[in-house]
Amino acid sequence: MIVVLTFVALLLIALVKFSIRKHRIMKYVRHLPAPFEYPVIGSSINFVGRNNQQILEDALKMCAELPMPFRLWFGHHLVLFVDKPEDCQIILNAETCLDKSFVYRFLQKDVALFTAPANVWRPHRKMLNSTFNFNVLNSFIPIFNEKANLMVNNMRKELGKKEFDVSTYLFACTLDMVCGTTLGYNVGVQCGKNQDYLEGIEKSLTMIAQRIVNVLHHFDFIYKRTKTYKIERQYLDIAESLPNRIIQSKKEEFFSKPEQEQHKEFNENENCKTPQIFIEQLFKLYKKKLVDDTMIKDQVNLLIFGGNDTSALATSHAILLLAMHPEIQEKAVKELAEVYEHEDSETDFEKLSRLPYLEMIIKEAMRLYPVAPFLSRKCSGDTQITDCVIPEDTVIILSVYHLHRNKDIWGANADRFDPENFLPKKMAKRHSCCYLPFSSGPRNCLGMKYAYMSMKTMLSALLRNYKFSTSLKMEDLKWKFEITMKLVNTHLVTIEKRNFKET
Repeated sequence: MIVVLTFVALLLIALVKFSIRKHRIMKYVRHLPAPFEYPVIGSSINFVGRNNQQILEDALKMCAELPMPFRLWFGHHLVLFVDKPEDCQIILNAETCLDKSFVYRFLQKDVALFTAPANVWRPHRKMLNSTFNFNVLNSFIPIFNEKANLMVNNMRKELGKKEFDVSTYLFACTLDMVCGTTLGYNVGVQCGKNQDYLEGIEKSLTMIAQRIVNVLHHFDFIYKRTKTYKIERQYLDIAESLPNRIIQSKKEEFFSKPEQEQHKEFNENENCKTPQIFIEQLFKLYKKKLVDDTMIKDQVNLLIFGGNDTSALATSHAILLLAMHPEIQEKAVKELAEVYEHEDSETDFEKLSRLPYLEMIIKEAMRLYPVAPFLSRKCSGDTQITDCVIPEDTVIILSVYHLHRNKDIWGANADRFDPENFLPKKMAKRHSCCYLPFSSGPRNCLGMKYAYMSMKTMLSALLRNYKFSTSLKMEDLKWKFEITMKLVNTHLVTIEKRNFKET
């Protein structure tokens, strides 16, 4: 009886505190539009029991129907949705909005650059900035070539067959690339090894996405008693086994080197004759006691996930859109014919720099189908945007999906696939924050240039060897939320051999 009374008393105290806090901060945002809300739980109940496709559909529909910025209560969290480039610029650059929101803690990688609080992120980002400079990226190109050529060869078995999901080849290729370059480890996914990682990460992200929209599951003491948690943990164990093996192997390799080599400082202005391995820079910081084992583990896990998921999804979207638009596909191939002598010619930095139209295709694919449809920050202090002051402790959601399809920015045909949206003369007239596939501001993606180089390498290799077709139309595509935005239909295409020399 005493336990029950104590629980009721604590619950009442929590409700009183919440009511006082809500009354205080609503004065800032009361004038903003909002969806229907229930007492205490707010709008969160609308997402309970929904699958990952329905979660994304409901969120996108809400963002389309309510003018932004709009507010909602998600349990005890005030959430503010924005999509104006001016507001996005303020939020992504403000000192009061550098922290990521609570939803990222569900990834359970609290001290990686992507998820870490600002006080942890800032010194680590400064130390690691040089690990993706031009000379380092240039040293990765031979590995990009090797893995892209292997993908082209593996895909030959699909010639003359029915539609297949091209993303399976791209996910395997990008995983080989990211591990071979940044970690210096040959995982051999395209040769049939370590394929359980891809299933493990996909299934665990499905569970994490569902947890985000279930307020009760935000509390660890509740969530860890659910069946969902046990399943998520099983898949996370699978997904983390590969990074753990890589870290252990590379750690033994690094610390077996002569002491002088362990202490050798990286010269970012020096041309790199061999690939410069990101994880070795982490070990050098570890030796100086500037990072610990947890930091290395979290950073490697999110490096593999981010590097693999972003490049694979964006390139898959680009291939599917080109299959739907053969005239644009052929224009891209003509550009390639001016740069490459043969379909099996290897690429280099100079060749990649001469492919502006191919880059425009990739950017347009990421505009229509951003890998991250939403970005989220936590407001640590009152922050003024165009229509209101964002109160302290507010969760901010930047709707990248709607920003990228805003007809006031991209024109009446914003929902169509048109790479010429990214002609320099057109982009010069637009706001600098109208396009956010890799975020913006001080916490933008460290691997953005890496992603563009790897995607252009893969796409150029595939288009020189194959002509892509599909029965799918843009209006057929259905999407689901798994932290990133995934295609329900899958990327179904057919291929035929391209006679590149006659292009």
